[in-house]
Amino acid sequence: MKDTRRAMDDSEIAATFNLLGALFTIDPVYPQFAAILEGFDRRDLLNGWPSAEPEKLADIASLMYPADRIDVSALHDAFNNLFVGPAALQAPPWGSVYLDDEHVLYGASTLLLRDFLQQEDIIMEVTAPGPEDHFGSLCWVGAWLAAEGRMDGFDEMLGKHLLPFAFLYLNAMEHAADETAGERNPSAVFYAGAARLARLTLQVARDARQIEVKV
Repeated sequence: MKDTRRAMDDSEIAATFNLLGALFTIDPVYPQFAAILEGFDRRDLLNGWPSAEPEKLADIASLMYPADRIDVSALHDAFNNLFVGPAALQAPPWGSVYLDDEHVLYGASTLLLRDFLQQEDIIMEVTAPGPEDHFGSLCWVGAWLAAEGRMDGFDEMLGKHLLPFAFLYLNAMEHAADETAGERNPSAVFYAGAARLARLTLQVARDARQIEVKV
């Protein structure tokens, strides 16, 4: 099969990472999330998504906006189950859980991230609970760096702080969303699609920028 991917430019990186940040941090009941759902409903957000094979996007679209539509209240419940609690999260979205030897929050990788943020003069407004190394928050940092044309900083953030745990997290996230959908909340498949979209986008950004992952 012919590979139809193409490299992402800086503006596309900024736009796609901004959307990923929103998908993984904003509760679906918030008004700003309605535009995201509408975009998936019309397929606007996935039409021409940079560097992606159409077959994969079609599969992702079927999860993120199935034919029977998504119930926002049920999607809110899925968001709480996957990102907030109160039950223990099956796929915690914080990097140090995957990178620290004892799999704890605020591990050594979080401290290294704080050093990077200070080096880049970035004051992060953490919208999600927990430390700064939240997957969605780091996507937003990447979006801001790309939008500002600070691609050296973007490359360092991706290679040292996001990619070392991102695929471990996204695999766990997709599994947790599928399990939640199968057991009690079909709308949770939206987040399985979000995990696939994030994985695909990160792979393409990594290849486009020729980023070496440093653990």
